[in-house]
Amino acid sequence: LALFHVAPLGQRPQGDQVLQFFVDDGLIHVFSPPKRKNFNEVDQLKYNVEVLESVYRRLIETMSMAGLEVEADKTELIHFRKGSKPWTEARPLGPSVHVSGPRGSIIEIEPSRVIRYLGFYLANNLSWRAHVRFYANKACSTINGLRLLGNANRGFSPYHKRRLYISNVLPVMMYGAQLWWKPSWRLILHIAKELQYAQTR
Repeated sequence: LALFHVAPLGQRPQGDQVLQFFVDDGLIHVFSPPKRKNFNEVDQLKYNVEVLESVYRRLIETMSMAGLEVEADKTELIHFRKGSKPWTEARPLGPSVHVSGPRGSIIEIEPSRVIRYLGFYLANNLSWRAHVRFYANKACSTINGLRLLGNANRGFSPYHKRRLYISNVLPVMMYGAQLWWKPSWRLILHIAKELQYAQTR
């Protein structure tokens, strides 16, 4: 029922803003306007923060009218930027956002270097390293767990072990591969060696 209440919010508002909802997960995506004279990266992120705070207030008001609420303590913020140069010395990841919390309080949301959204680990420099590393480690842990089911002398047969590997390890290891897979990526080669070592133990 909640999906019908928030469905109108998914429409694109005025300006460079997008609101998306998947069940109970929401995403507010704000684009900076094209670069113009005297409008540098610092000004772009400040503009984004102002728009985010405005959209967030409107979102809270609309959801309150529908009898729903936003959990501000579970809200995350990330600024996607080019390069690794700090935004400022005091705030290397970018400015924070201030949103309304329970009982009229104001909550400051600090930007993160990596956030998780719908199972994907998104980095502020648009790299997939954190995502690939997480699921590679998870796949290795799954392989170690499968070792408890038997060895070369007893337990599951090689045929059944292979079936378990295909059904339990590959889906974890290749989650979202359509987005991040790049054969020439050096990290892929390094992780492939780690997985091969875990498989042969």
